[in-house]
Amino acid sequence: MNLTNKTILITGGSEGLGFALAKELLSQKSEVIICGRSREKLNDASKKLNSNKLRTFVCDVSDYNQVQMMVKNITNLDILINNAGIFMESPIESSNPSEISNVINVNVKGVIYVTKACIPLLKRRKESYLLNISSTKGIEGEENLSVYSASKFAVQGFTESLQLELKETNIKVFGFYPASMDTTFHLKTGVVRDRSNWMTVEEVAEVIGFALSRPDPMMFDKLVLRNK
Repeated sequence: MNLTNKTILITGGSEGLGFALAKELLSQKSEVIICGRSREKLNDASKKLNSNKLRTFVCDVSDYNQVQMMVKNITNLDILINNAGIFMESPIESSNPSEISNVINVNVKGVIYVTKACIPLLKRRKESYLLNISSTKGIEGEENLSVYSASKFAVQGFTESLQLELKETNIKVFGFYPASMDTTFHLKTGVVRDRSNWMTVEEVAEVIGFALSRPDPMMFDKLVLRNK
């Protein structure tokens, strides 16, 4: 798809990979919409990106009413990138139930809610993309990441089912499974890890931009991106 002037919605776009994606896609002359829960972070991202092709919305993707309100203000949409997510690292026995609910609400319900609300817009276009960003932990488990991994496995199942459900439409469904990236994503848990061989968000955003911009009839339906 030629990304010039294409309208792209990125959830969780105020920081991390979402911000890097916004920067990458704006460089390809796309019309970019980012959403996030914090107006302050969105304003900061907007200042840094400094583009008249950027729009921002405050939206908690785990709240379907907020999702509906946001989507009502979007007229056209060519690409949806479900990027918003939160990380959790803890043995299941000591996991806090409220944190478990938060992970499932954002990582699973958020992807489902935004997809449900945006599909009518995506169907209006001659060609459109629906990209769900999961994780390598969505295809293989890891110790102390059972809740996070469960949420990402759910995204994989949702993505693969959508590929079948929407196969007769104009919507191309793409599942993306990256390994660890060097962001503050993991630091918020308080767990310190060796990040020396982790990918940068800029590198990952470049890969996604490349995948989305492939000409017809070429497309990615699943891409796993690992560290060395």
